[in-house]
Amino acid sequence: MAVVVVEKNINASVDKVFASWTEEFASIYKFNPNLNSSHLLGATKEGGKKGSTRQCDLNDGKNWLRERVLDYVKNEKLVIDIYESSMPIKTNVITFHFKSMGINKTRLTMVSDFELKIGIIGKMMAPLLKMKFKPMLKTMLDGNANYVESGIMVNPDLKAA
Repeated sequence: MAVVVVEKNINASVDKVFASWTEEFASIYKFNPNLNSSHLLGATKEGGKKGSTRQCDLNDGKNWLRERVLDYVKNEKLVIDIYESSMPIKTNVITFHFKSMGINKTRLTMVSDFELKIGIIGKMMAPLLKMKFKPMLKTMLDGNANYVESGIMVNPDLKAA
């Protein structure tokens, strides 16, 4: 398994930051510049709860991810599993840690623990992919910070699928 860790200080309460990831679970496209769209899957009626599932369509126009919430502790932790993807990802469990740093300051840490489908070749490629994933994950956290702090979507023309 390969691990990528990114962190971001956000000028907003931990309640507000946590809600942007859970209460707006279907709408991650609002702040993730790597996506064209996102939407809930199956019988999921309310996002962000344990077992909620969504699909995220990447902005390359061809790749997608299906994710489910494995666990969460309100205002502390959110665990998301990428359980299916058009990319050669065997597993990818992402854990978000939320830490209040004061009334309007939150430290968000994102840990992506992934393994590629392509066996030994995947293990050899993992360091290269870590270098590619890290800037993408940082961009997502930057987009989240901007959205939570100012309410501005990364691409206001996008809509939920």
